[in-house]
Amino acid sequence: MKIGVVRLRSRVWYKQPLDYFISSYFYLLQRYMEDRKLWDRVVMVNISLNNVLPSKENLEELGGCDVVIIPTENEFHYHIPGYIHSLDLARSNDFVARVVEIIKGKRIVLLASEQADTVELYKKYVLKNSAVDITRIDENDFVYGLHGLQYHFIKDYRDSNLFAPVKNIDFVYFGTSKRQSVEDIFKNDMRHIVLKEVKNSTLHTKFIGRFDNFKADIKFIKNIKVLVKEITTAKYTICFQWPNHTQFTTSRYHEALACDIIPLVWQNYDSNDYLHILPQQRCFSSSEIISKCLTTPLLEDIKAKYLENLPSKNQYYEQFKEKIENVLYR
Repeated sequence: MKIGVVRLRSRVWYKQPLDYFISSYFYLLQRYMEDRKLWDRVVMVNISLNNVLPSKENLEELGGCDVVIIPTENEFHYHIPGYIHSLDLARSNDFVARVVEIIKGKRIVLLASEQADTVELYKKYVLKNSAVDITRIDENDFVYGLHGLQYHFIKDYRDSNLFAPVKNIDFVYFGTSKRQSVEDIFKNDMRHIVLKEVKNSTLHTKFIGRFDNFKADIKFIKNIKVLVKEITTAKYTICFQWPNHTQFTTSRYHEALACDIIPLVWQNYDSNDYLHILPQQRCFSSSEIISKCLTTPLLEDIKAKYLENLPSKNQYYEQFKEKIENVLYR
């Protein structure tokens, strides 16, 4: 079997965990290729997992692949009018169109780290229905959520660098406000309103990323190691999930705890209680977020509950291996 791995949008040269926001998938995929000795049967386009410079020049080689793996975490942004600069969008879409023509009719595997990057989005807007066989592996298909791996990666990084900064920021938020989605499939998301109210409060805040109705303090940071240094001075953050998807968790929860930040959660986030969230963490209004950021910290209690069931790196790998082989060799 010949396996293709392609990055449709931004180029990826993965070398170690925390290089990218979805390093969890890259780590597992790299480990799987090593474990199964598959490198001679893998074609990588616009992505590298084995220290070879990533390239688009070998694009035609995808035509000889039986299955194509696409890691994805923000494809939906490219289909929101005006979200991506027109020149960047045109260049990116040109490459995607070339990929789609070559992989037409092949089996596709999405490694998804975003609820908005759905099979339906890929069929209608990306692959243009050229691929009838799409399997989606989601970050929440894993026990505790795939990005529990980020807790391990960040903890290892912090321990090796021996830094424990002073907590002089009340509240930090890193990411985007996600006011828009394709065809409003996730309409009524309120985080842009909530975050602005928190920013305008008396709290000492730091906002990193891109927001619809106010200016961030720092632009979006893609490298997690750089991000960790910016956010570890904070005491609290808040975790949201798209409306009607509250049963799912997000990477922010794991990343926050690894940085000794208390993750408050919005309303019914993690409604199935996978993460054993304490009642004191749950917020139903911006005023409640603000007041809880001024109360006695509960970090140790939260981490104790969290760590009781957090899978190890090896346990995450075993989960991934089972899932990817069920798709590749079905």
